[in-house]
Amino acid sequence: MYNFEEDKILAWLKREKVKDVLVQAPDGMKSQIRRLVDYLEEKQYNVYISSSHTWGGCDLAFDEAKALNIHHIVHIGHHGPVRIRDYYNIKVLFIPGYSDVSIDNLMGNLVDYLRERCDRIGLFTVIQHYDKFEYMKNVLSKNGIDVLTGQSPDPHLPEGVIIGCDVRAVGLIEGMVDAIVVIAGGVFHAIGVALYCEKPVISADPYTGKIRLMDNELRKIYARRLDNIMRALDKENFIIATSTKPGQFFISQVREIERELRKAGKKVIKIIGNEINRDIFLNFEGSSYGYVNAACPRLGIDDQEIFPGPVVNIGEVKYIVGKKMEEYSLKDALSLDI
Repeated sequence: MYNFEEDKILAWLKREKVKDVLVQAPDGMKSQIRRLVDYLEEKQYNVYISSSHTWGGCDLAFDEAKALNIHHIVHIGHHGPVRIRDYYNIKVLFIPGYSDVSIDNLMGNLVDYLRERCDRIGLFTVIQHYDKFEYMKNVLSKNGIDVLTGQSPDPHLPEGVIIGCDVRAVGLIEGMVDAIVVIAGGVFHAIGVALYCEKPVISADPYTGKIRLMDNELRKIYARRLDNIMRALDKENFIIATSTKPGQFFISQVREIERELRKAGKKVIKIIGNEINRDIFLNFEGSSYGYVNAACPRLGIDDQEIFPGPVVNIGEVKYIVGKKMEEYSLKDALSLDI
């Protein structure tokens, strides 16, 4: 299902003149990594596979590489790096893992769907389908639908590509289109766009063929975010949780959040770990606390059941310490600014 670009990996390892390599991939791709391992071992490379979860280009297996004294990681399935500065003398090759799923039927259905609703759209996708992005644009354009796209300030993100925590490219063209179309598996990325912009957001899934508007999902998330903030306002004790994942280590924000909460008369515990999960919090009589998620912002949105009490993200803390709720925007849920 995925193209691992074995020749590109081999050429990189040859240029680096190394024989030891650590391969990292998200859980959904691990079952197919064996063919890459076999290929590299046939070429006399010593290959290890990271068993850890990886959620994006913010989540690199530096700890495993350092333990093995390996200085080269092949990271499959994401673009990158994301918010990472210190590489610990480790080099990383990012392989997108392009999907071989056909999008022909989906594009035909999308044309029919959009003809009845939109003259001009913003088009975005994820890295697994970026090799088909020009084709997507051409199909829509040839059928009379104007297509605009944009590029994130992150120089590592190609034009038209979004990730769960970076949809800033949408803001560049939002005011010029009738709707935003996100071509990606599931609705995770489309939800991120819907949180960020005020235009209708349409999810088009290449794997299921489903095309759907995100309005219902957005209303539910908006209600949940307001509920979490309002319940957190009543808490006197807070746990601030951040991650050691290299692109999720928001320690400066943690310190600023702590200062703001203490000024507001709150008591604070700071927690740090690699994986943020519910068991960690239950050790602290978790339901009696309010939570600040200072790790991946999508945890507080998509996985709030991890937190035994009400959870706010970094950009929502200001409403706990005095900002008026009338000013709340769902953009705050994705923001990494206090």
